[in-house]
Amino acid sequence: MYYTPPSLAESVVGVAIQWAPPGAVFLEVGVGEGALFRLLPSPKRGVEVRRRPERGIPGVEYGTDVMKWSPPASWKGRDVVVVMNPPFNRQVEILNRCARMQCRSLRVVWIAGLNVRHWDTEDKIDPLMHLFNEWLVPPGQSVFETKAGGEKRIRTVVQVWERKEEERRLWKDVRFRPPVGFSSSKCADANVVVTQVNSRCQVGAA
Repeated sequence: MYYTPPSLAESVVGVAIQWAPPGAVFLEVGVGEGALFRLLPSPKRGVEVRRRPERGIPGVEYGTDVMKWSPPASWKGRDVVVVMNPPFNRQVEILNRCARMQCRSLRVVWIAGLNVRHWDTEDKIDPLMHLFNEWLVPPGQSVFETKAGGEKRIRTVVQVWERKEEERRLWKDVRFRPPVGFSSSKCADANVVVTQVNSRCQVGAA
């Protein structure tokens, strides 16, 4: 479990407020110690799988698994903005659960591991969810406090997803065509290489 650093929490909540429709209700999935939840404006609700601690945060439903949780019936006519820093190994699963929530409109603002930018990972996200915007988190803000009290540096991205009625085009269905004047050739004979870059070592190797 990695807790959201205060500076990153402030930036993420600022993004959520900026892109929230007027009168939207905010929902945080996985409240943890409340770094994000405490900054969110009302109306808001939180869901946390852990049992309620001695000093629980008002407005948070403790001991609740979001995979089994359903929003109040009144939310069917509301605009909902989900804000979260989910476990990175379950991030797609949790986002897809949120995508099926019954509400008038849905936006998700989350902190995600960089692997969510891989095409095959992105294709696993509910096709009705569309990527609205994203920002790479500066290295200085990607230092997370662990449950054991230490620190873990993890490169992350902040993304805004929006649910729409039409499905987005998946990467697996994209067929890239070479520019005019270029022709296909074996990799060993190629002069132009197109790749998704994940780290400096790849750039150096290129």
